[in-house]
Parts: sequence; structure tokens; C-alpha cells
Amino acid sequence: MMCEQTCETAISTGQRLLLSSTLAAQLEQQAVRAYPYECCGILIGVHHEAGVMVRRVAAAENIAVGDRRRQYQIDWETLFESVRRTRDSREAIVGFYHSHPDGACQPSSLDHRNAWIDYAYLIVGVSRVAVTGMACWRIHARGAPFNWETVDRVGLIDTAGSRI
Repeated sequence: MMCEQTCETAISTGQRLLLSSTLAAQLEQQAVRAYPYECCGILIGVHHEAGVMVRRVAAAENIAVGDRRRQYQIDWETLFESVRRTRDSREAIVGFYHSHPDGACQPSSLDHRNAWIDYAYLIVGVSRVAVTGMACWRIHARGAPFNWETVDRVGLIDTAGSRI
């Protein structure tokens, strides 16, 4: 359930986002709990030879002004704390995630306008009762289109960033 139908016509970056099944389930649960509003947060991990490996996530409060069913803004405290915690470690902020209630797991025009270049954007599609899909996107230059990335659910990931 990775929104393959959404990605069929998109251009692939050839990159991969590696996400443990445990973290994927955590993000899906957060999206369902937040419904009908968008959930959001930060992906923290390492760049690895196999792709970008997400080691943990920092769930954030959606502080968007306006319709939080169609937009998100990560609260500043969570963002600053994530920057502080990764500053002197091998880990880095590798991307962001949010949900699309009753929508496709494909970036909206607002997502495109607000995207940070070269960061992963994991989008969880969610309905009132269940997750409808998950897809990852990345933009490489201001004004360029989003490109999709393969999301690989993997087993546990150890602290060194290797699959167990």
C-alpha cells in the first residue's frame, strides 16, 4: 500500500527511503489519530549506501494557521529540538512527513511551494478509518517538480544505521 498508482507517471529519483516497519506503523497510527487534520513531523536518520535510512521520527504539533485539514506547519520547538539533537551526531534531519486526510499521498501545490530542496517528504494518505497509502517525494531545485522515491520497509535498524 505505497500509492504506486500515484507514482506510475512520476519521475523516480532512483533513491530509496529506508523505514522500519515499526516506524511506518507509528506514522500510520499518528495519521489515523490526527484525522481529519494533517499530522506532521520530522524524519531523522543517516545517509547510507542503500539510501536514506530513517532511524527515528519526531512527531510535531500541526500549528498551521488556517485549515489544518489541508495544510501543516511543524511547530518550531520540535524543529529546533531536532536540529539541536542532531547537531553533534551522525544523524541528521533527512526529511519531513505529513498526512493527507481523504487525499492522495502525492504532494499538493502548497507542499510544492513550501518544500525544502533535497529533503525527503513522506506523505501518508489516510481516510476516516484507515491508511490508504504512503509515498516519498523529493524536490532538487526551486520550481522543479517533485520526484518520487521508493519507500522500503525494512526490519529493525541498529544504532549504527545498519539493517538487523
